[in-house]
Amino acid sequence: MTVFGDGRQTQSFTYVTDMVIGILKVAYFPDLSGAVFNLGSGREMEIIELANTVLGLTGSDSEIGFHPLPPDDPGRRCPGTSKAERLLKWRAETGLKEGLNKTISWLKERQLRN
Repeated sequence: MTVFGDGRQTQSFTYVTDMVIGILKVAYFPDLSGAVFNLGSGREMEIIELANTVLGLTGSDSEIGFHPLPPDDPGRRCPGTSKAERLLKWRAETGLKEGLNKTISWLKERQLRN
C-alpha cells in the first residue's frame, strides 16, 4: 500500500451513498440555485490511520510504502459542512469502518464473479 508523505496529513472520507444523497439535495433543493456547499463527513483522520484501518479490515499483510508527498498537496483536507447541515438538513451518516466494510464486501463480490 502506498502512502504519500509521512502519513500524518489528514483527510475526510465520505461514503459514496452519503455523498450522492448530498449532491441530489443540493441539485433539487428549492431556492438554492447557484449556492455553494461543502459536502463531506467532517471527520478528519491521518492517512496512516486510514492505511492501517484498511489493512486490518482486509486482513492484508501488505507493507506500507512511503513516497514523497507532492509539493502542492495540502496537509489537511476537511470540509466545513455546517451550511449543508443547516440548509439541506444533510450530514454524512455512514461511519468510516462501516463504509470501508461495505466497499470491501462489494469488491470481494465482484472479484469472485471474475
